Amino acid sequence: VKTAYRGYEVFECPTNGQGIIVLMILNILSGFDLASLDPLGTERFHLQMEASRIAYRDRNDLVADQRKAKVRSSRCCPRPMPTTCAPISSATGR
Repeated sequence: VKTAYRGYEVFECPTNGQGIIVLMILNILSGFDLASLDPLGTERFHLQMEASRIAYRDRNDLVADQRKAKVRSSRCCPRPMPTTCAPISSATGR
C-alpha cells in the first residue's frame, strides 16, 4: 500500500497493519502548508493531532481483514484530501 507525500512515495505493509494509518495521516496533512507553521507551535501540533484522530477513527470504520470484509484501501486514503480538519469531524458528529 502506498501514497504520495510531498514528492515522495511512502510504502507501508498491507492494510491489516498500522501502516495504513500513517498513509491516511500523510494524506490529510498533505493539504496543509506545514512548512509555514512553527515546528513546535500549537497550530501545527493541533493539525497533526487532528489528522491522527481522524485517521484512527476511520481505521475503526474502514480497515478490516480482507478475508472477512470487503474494504477498498482507496476509501481509506482518498485523493484529494480535504484542506481543513474541522468539517471532517463535524460532518460525522465525532
